[in-house]
Amino acid sequence: MTTDRSVVAADNNVYAWASEAKVQCGIALGFLKSNSRDAESLRRCDFAYGMMTRQPAPEAPMTPPPPPTENCPPEVASTFYFDWDSTVAPADAPQSVAFMADNRERCGWRSFTVVGHTDRSGSDAYNDRLALRRAQVIADMMAGAGIPATAIAVSGMGERQPRIQTVDGERTPENRRVEVEVNGMGGQ
Repeated sequence: MTTDRSVVAADNNVYAWASEAKVQCGIALGFLKSNSRDAESLRRCDFAYGMMTRQPAPEAPMTPPPPPTENCPPEVASTFYFDWDSTVAPADAPQSVAFMADNRERCGWRSFTVVGHTDRSGSDAYNDRLALRRAQVIADMMAGAGIPATAIAVSGMGERQPRIQTVDGERTPENRRVEVEVNGMGGQ
């Protein structure tokens, strides 16, 4: 094996053990030719030969680690802020929706509630309709990203649950939002 080019070029210790076996077995053979048996040289020859011909243990199949659940918001998966009197989704909405769709299984999110909100400018009836339309825009984006429509519940709160309390008629950007809430956390 010490003259075999594939052994010499191999990326393992076979060549070194073949060289060691050649030396140790040569010593043991010299003793045997002189009609004497040297136990130590025979042991070293046997050991080096065993190392030279040893087959590596097969690698155990790797079982994938359980999916990490960090970065899995437990209650509100995302919040989308809208311009005044608008149902046009914010520019960053596609990335947030993609995150929810891509991580739904990993995070164990079984279903979502999409809730629209408005600020306190406008009538109650108008704001209820506007909040529902905003929520539907985000729900449609979620369904388009692969989240089953049956896993999405849509509702509108109008101006009834403001993030920031204001007087009636005041325009407040923080209140013009759609919150996507997570329901049915699996494995949590």
